[in-house]
Amino acid sequence: MKKFLVILLICLSSLGLYSANAGDVKIAWTPSPSTGVTNYIVYASTNSINSSNVSSAQIQILAGPVVAHTLTNLTVGKWYITVTAVADDSESDISNVVTATIPAPAGPVIRTKNRP
Repeated sequence: MKKFLVILLICLSSLGLYSANAGDVKIAWTPSPSTGVTNYIVYASTNSINSSNVSSAQIQILAGPVVAHTLTNLTVGKWYITVTAVADDSESDISNVVTATIPAPAGPVIRTKNRP
């Protein structure tokens, strides 16, 4: 199996993790320096991800030389995210696993009026 290098970057607002809408997370990564990369696969799960259980995570296959993607409609909670590169029908090891937390929506604001 060929070795590829994919470094996943995700962090709070100023450094790469953007949440334009509740449940959306934008991720970005350093492209693999390997030749022949045809796809990247993004894995996301509410369970911790490692190389032995990554196949149980939700996947999104991205064709071409993309280096960013927005995961949409994620449910409330902590998400574990990783990326692999695909070249010549071989998939790389997983990148570093990063986390993103989708907060619960804020409840309604109830205002009371003081009565004399």
